[in-house]
Amino acid sequence: KTIYSLVNEYSTKKNFYKLAARAGLSYIALFIFRSWDELRDSAIDDNGTKNKSGLQRLAPVLDAIEERYMDDISVSDMAQVAGMSYSFFSRYFKSVMKLTFSEYLNSVRIREAEKYLIETDYSIAEISEMVGFTNTSYFISQFKKQLHITPKKYKTNYILIYLIK
Repeated sequence: KTIYSLVNEYSTKKNFYKLAARAGLSYIALFIFRSWDELRDSAIDDNGTKNKSGLQRLAPVLDAIEERYMDDISVSDMAQVAGMSYSFFSRYFKSVMKLTFSEYLNSVRIREAEKYLIETDYSIAEISEMVGFTNTSYFISQFKKQLHITPKKYKTNYILIYLIK
């Protein structure tokens, strides 16, 4: 909604539209920062304290995902990296990260896709493949599920917001 209101402000150019656009951009930045904090804080155990040992135990897995998100990474592969069985790893990952392995991997891939959408002229299909999705329609559905906007609209809206500056 904020992005659409930014586009509307820029299109209509009513009095103080630049101020309204800056406020909207600030709201988006705040939302992003808080979302990242929530993800970081999601690794909390039942006692309400940070599960640092859980994150430390998953650190090699999280590092491997960051380095190889574009590859075909399986839960089995990451369970081996963590030195755990498949079933224990799946439960452990979900308890520490509050996301399934697939959900986390897709979120990393979507985050990287956002960068490509903003910084390059690659097609949606090319970006989908570059970040590790084997099916473009699945990529689009995951992008929309996480960001509530299609990749094409995301890119178009970013260009419009960039023009406001």
